[in-house]
Amino acid sequence: MYRALPLLFLGLTACDAQIAQVLASDDAGTSPADAATGPNDAGIVEVDATITPPDAGSNSDGGPPPGGVCGKDQDCNDDQSVNTLWGSCFMGQCFCKSGNSIQPNGKCAPGNPPSCTAGNSPGTCRQTPAECQQGEMEGSYWSTMTCGDVIAAVCCYEKAKCTSFFDVVCCGASSTPYEPVCVNGWKTCDPGAPTPRVRNSNNGSCQ
Repeated sequence: MYRALPLLFLGLTACDAQIAQVLASDDAGTSPADAATGPNDAGIVEVDATITPPDAGSNSDGGPPPGGVCGKDQDCNDDQSVNTLWGSCFMGQCFCKSGNSIQPNGKCAPGNPPSCTAGNSPGTCRQTPAECQQGEMEGSYWSTMTCGDVIAAVCCYEKAKCTSFFDVVCCGASSTPYEPVCVNGWKTCDPGAPTPRVRNSNNGSCQ
């Protein structure tokens, strides 16, 4: 019994020493980590570069997905204040309704596309034969009409300068898809009946 008392006394003394050390360190002021950041960085939390923030790449606000122009049909209006829909959104890309045309920014606006040889990326009117060369794709029906109607012609644009977020084909009444056209630098479908689809998404058929 008497031998146990000194051990108990030593144990309590050691605990008091540890408590005193902890209190001293808490009252000592700025820790080494705080001193490195300085007083102006208070409240800033560093995120590990390997951690992706929860909202990165999301579309929670209804805006366009990463690499896309639109997230919903209303995004395709070049003028967001207009209530009617000038186009539809499909896989992040806008496709314009009849009476509208795709703009260089990928949105839709009323009117026809520019004539074949006008605009930021002018095309070439091909005649005799009225065929696009390798590495080219046809422009819209309207653009071809601006090449003249006395001699058969077709408006052609450099394929490499025509953008699309997916391999698009255009579907109408026929089960065979139409090839897309190039308008203002975009691979798109002529406004009206054709509906965009992903190539080979239905074994190459529109049905």
